[in-house]
Amino acid sequence: MTFPLTVPEGSIFVMGDNRNESTDSRSTMLGTVDTRYVIGRAMILIFPGTDYYDESKRDFSRLGFLT
Repeated sequence: MTFPLTVPEGSIFVMGDNRNESTDSRSTMLGTVDTRYVIGRAMILIFPGTDYYDESKRDFSRLGFLT
């Protein structure tokens, strides 16, 4: 896998939630995933990342349903 990577039309780049142990699109074993294999979608963001301006705070303004 060479980065930067251009994701082909009709595919997605997926990331695992355990960086050191996940097999995700960064691995040549998986690569990008054809959208026809996606059977679900995110409905809610459970825990937001750190605030853009102050990394000691969480940005809860993004918490809610996704469209």
